[in-house]
Amino acid sequence: MGRSSPEMTPSHSDIEKGDVKHGVCSSQEEMTPENSDNPPSQEEESTIIFKVPHRLREVNENAYEPNVISIGPYHYRKPHLARMEDFKKWWFKKFVEKPHLGLHQFREAIRPLEGKIRNCYERPLHPDLDKDEKIDKEKFVDMMVYDGCFVVQLILEDHQYDWKLGQYISAEIFQDLLLLENQLPFFVLLELYSMINPNPGPRGHFNVLATSALNFSAKIPAPYP
Repeated sequence: MGRSSPEMTPSHSDIEKGDVKHGVCSSQEEMTPENSDNPPSQEEESTIIFKVPHRLREVNENAYEPNVISIGPYHYRKPHLARMEDFKKWWFKKFVEKPHLGLHQFREAIRPLEGKIRNCYERPLHPDLDKDEKIDKEKFVDMMVYDGCFVVQLILEDHQYDWKLGQYISAEIFQDLLLLENQLPFFVLLELYSMINPNPGPRGHFNVLATSALNFSAKIPAPYP
């Protein structure tokens, strides 16, 4: 699958300068689907993770589509990404081994944040996530738990080693995690990390670990189209 040209994607230097932030757009006006003179609604003001505008997708659709893994609601349940869903659940079990926590505790931590998290994203979402029914809310919470724990675990792993497959995590996964539509709100990652490490100390602060992981992923060559 093709990726975008250097002109179409942010560089690592752009990320370091703050022009592109994890889960936050530096220019909301540019990334909203339609600019207008009408004042934004309260929901629009809380949106921090935007969909790629149609005018950019028309240039190269594949440049903005994840190849391997879906993170968050925008690419939820896309068939070509289904293989990684079981792997996320397997990694979750590894994630909770040491703190001896279970899925229930993580659900309880994320459930009160569900409304706030939803407002971070543009609507509509996948039909299974966008209905105001208890079962759909639970699917949304579970998605945040599994996806968020996957990202946190990946950041915590010093060598990005995949125990199950016996190989290093592919460059394509790291590339997918940098896509605009494949993001989670940072406060979700902080909440999940605090559950397994409530007293991290200066060197173990999640912001420091996330910055180190970003620097590491920037050194990985992009997969060939």
